[in-house]
Amino acid sequence: MQIARIVRLCLLRKPSWDSFTNPARVQLHTAVTARRSLQSESEHVAKITDPDTFGPATQAEAYEDFEDPGDVAEYERISNKPSRSQQLSTKQYADIIKHHIKNRKIKEAIDVLEERMIKEDRVKPENYIYNLLIGACGRLGYTHKAFQLYNRMKQRDLKVTGGTYTALFNACATSPWPGDGLKRANHLRDVMLQKGYEPNVTNYNAMIKAYGRCGDITTAFQIVDEMRAKKLKIDVITMNFLLQACIADKDFGFRHALLLWHKMRSRKLLPDAFSFNLLLRCVRDCGLGDLETTEGVIKEILAGSVARNTKMLSNPENPSPEESTEITETINSSNSSSTPNLISTSPHLGNLVALGEVKKPEDRLLLLGGMTGFLEEMRICNVAPDIKTFTELIEVIPPTLAAEKLLLRFMKDLNVKADIDFFNILIKKRSMRFDYESAKEVLGMIHTAKLLPDIVTYGVMALGCQTQAEAEELLMVMKNNDIRVNAAILGAMLRQGCSKNNFNYVMYILDLCEWEQIRPNQQFVKHLLEFEKKCRQWLKHGTPYKEIRYFTRDFKRFQKKLEEWKAKNDLENKSTEEILRKFWENPYKQFKENQPEGYEDEKNPKLRHEKKLMRELKELRFMSCQVVKQGAEGKLYIGEYNGQKCLVKERFQKKYRHPELDAQLTKERIRAEVKTIEKCSNLGIRTPRVYGFDLNERKIYMEYFEDAETAKEYINNLLSSEESPSEVDKKLEELATDVGKILGKDA
Repeated sequence: MQIARIVRLCLLRKPSWDSFTNPARVQLHTAVTARRSLQSESEHVAKITDPDTFGPATQAEAYEDFEDPGDVAEYERISNKPSRSQQLSTKQYADIIKHHIKNRKIKEAIDVLEERMIKEDRVKPENYIYNLLIGACGRLGYTHKAFQLYNRMKQRDLKVTGGTYTALFNACATSPWPGDGLKRANHLRDVMLQKGYEPNVTNYNAMIKAYGRCGDITTAFQIVDEMRAKKLKIDVITMNFLLQACIADKDFGFRHALLLWHKMRSRKLLPDAFSFNLLLRCVRDCGLGDLETTEGVIKEILAGSVARNTKMLSNPENPSPEESTEITETINSSNSSSTPNLISTSPHLGNLVALGEVKKPEDRLLLLGGMTGFLEEMRICNVAPDIKTFTELIEVIPPTLAAEKLLLRFMKDLNVKADIDFFNILIKKRSMRFDYESAKEVLGMIHTAKLLPDIVTYGVMALGCQTQAEAEELLMVMKNNDIRVNAAILGAMLRQGCSKNNFNYVMYILDLCEWEQIRPNQQFVKHLLEFEKKCRQWLKHGTPYKEIRYFTRDFKRFQKKLEEWKAKNDLENKSTEEILRKFWENPYKQFKENQPEGYEDEKNPKLRHEKKLMRELKELRFMSCQVVKQGAEGKLYIGEYNGQKCLVKERFQKKYRHPELDAQLTKERIRAEVKTIEKCSNLGIRTPRVYGFDLNERKIYMEYFEDAETAKEYINNLLSSEESPSEVDKKLEELATDVGKILGKDA
């Protein structure tokens, strides 16, 4: 059978010319062909009869070339091992992470661990790296990621320290959903009990903060009882965290804060600046609760004060009877004071008519002695008010110009300098009471204080834009100051347009959203839909317009514009709840994206100015790139800036240095060089004016000098000149003296 197959294959094969002329070659070629055919046939039979091969033979052959992506990735991982020079030390990785955290780039900081260390450099991270990231996530409210890092930390069998638990409880406290934060805090506390971990004072304080901010004020106070049972130190820091717990209770928090304040004073704990600032936050956000219980609490506070004073007078170690009489008279005179004060060592209600009238923040501040009494109590406790104290105060004082001027006078007397946040609150307070002219006057105060408006300043100024012309004026100022409009600012303008029933203004804001490519937030859409609902009701029951035909005409135009806006955003035939749900943004979304470059709402004016220059210089196109000088550090070439020549210095990248470290060192050197040039210019030395610098491109853009020479060129020309050695030495000495004077003035 096999011989017949060999003969058939030989007959079917096309003969070549050599096969007719060389019989030996014919015989050899026939034998080789037969052997190959037998081999391929045996392999084919083996594949068909293989019990591990399923399906048709063609399908089995198709899977021969299939490559598993996981196998390919594993092969590349094994074959492409990183070099030792690519791997950094733990401190170097930590420095990179800290740099990102400082700039609030949380995703970039996490990528250093998850992408750089684990995947690229294949470095085993230590618990210190995880604690850094968990702490950063906790401070920013990225609770989910903080606990995810904690779980991966346990999977790697890394030691969970007390700092880890503190950071996790902080993450629970800053959770955007208090219910989720409380659930995680309970679970974490159970884990600590199961592992037999004994919390320290810092852990307990973080637990109080977590339970307090998440609304479980009862557990927060129980934790303090647990600290007391374990004889741990309860200081003013712990009391401050309890005050934060009181702030979370919007109905009864102010009442709890009063009791806690006097409990703190009875334990002879002196409040600090944080204590007074937190108390002011309670005044702003929290109520007294039911009247009957509040009256009982105030009676308890007053009775406790009388008991302490009686004990002090009956103490045999007290001073003479004359001095005791003076103390008693002082107490009686304070009790008869017209202004109530419930936080002093001798609390009293003064001439307060009824507690039922205490409803507003300024009324609650009056119970603490008013602005004057509150600041006097701080002076008695040897606590200096800071700008945060006055920022909190301005929100709870009466909404009058007289009260605000008195506050500003106190700031001047106490030598407290206002910051931009203080002025932003002042603008908002005046705008909310419709005193728009006084709000605009604050811009002059900002200029006098040598401050720069930030994105929040323009946001609160938008509250006063009652017409489209005022809105356009504000937008032009923002554009000139390199501040990009956002959804919050447009929402404030839209609110004014809706309240004034200005259809043209409202439609202009809608067009502005499309022109600037800004996605509206939920509050923006809510204002828009409520305005439409209000107009429909007016159409049925009567409008504030003098003539109904004008209202009908404007409303039809607005409806057409709104329908176009809904069609572009795929919101047709959807209910109000569905529309609002579409514009809801996950609080964690901001942490999952890289921070965009340009138009950031930076509070640091220097950083904002630097980024503005970087954006302008990226648009710079050089007409010619004539290289002037080149050395080991970089090169200097001629470009064109705004139609005139300029010098561009570009530093080289050092390939022998790690990219991250090289970039960091280069940025520091560029900043130092620019700073030195500016200092030399201020000292009267002829130096090129710096137009700007780009840290990412490693470039400095400077003024072009025709007859300029560097110090190195000056020295080389001097040494190669025909002057006498004594003259050369004299000039070099003068140069060194000038340099020394500059360094001395710089120091």
